[in-house]
Amino acid sequence: MAAEGDETRGTARDPSAPQLKRLERAHEQVARCVAELESARDADGILERLEELLRILPEHFRVDEEGPDGLFDELRTIRPALDPQLKLLEREHRELLMALDALQSRVREAGEDLFRIQEHRAAWIRRIRAHEDTENQIALEAYFLDEGGLG
Repeated sequence: MAAEGDETRGTARDPSAPQLKRLERAHEQVARCVAELESARDADGILERLEELLRILPEHFRVDEEGPDGLFDELRTIRPALDPQLKLLEREHRELLMALDALQSRVREAGEDLFRIQEHRAAWIRRIRAHEDTENQIALEAYFLDEGGLG
């Protein structure tokens, strides 16, 4: 238990920690958008979903990475050994956005050629889901892994 006045340590390990709740809500929103992208049946529907993802993902990634309230800074504070994994996630953020932008261009170029589009769409969906799963796993490890010690 954290000492009185030491709210950082108390909330960092608390399953109701604001960062963990925010991460869960953000990942639910991303998962919903990705599922809608996956179920879109024509080029217009796919473009609409891609535009939505291009609106929400930069902010989702920015909040993860930046500022005193950034999730990754908190995770680094809780578990400094996670820094290499968090740096990899940050790099993946940039790569995912570039790949999403490229996918949007491909859909526009391909028009109604859904066969070409589906392959690229499926590859991007696999990447974002793997990324989100990794991010969730790292956060859970940081918040809930008991390293032993005093207390």
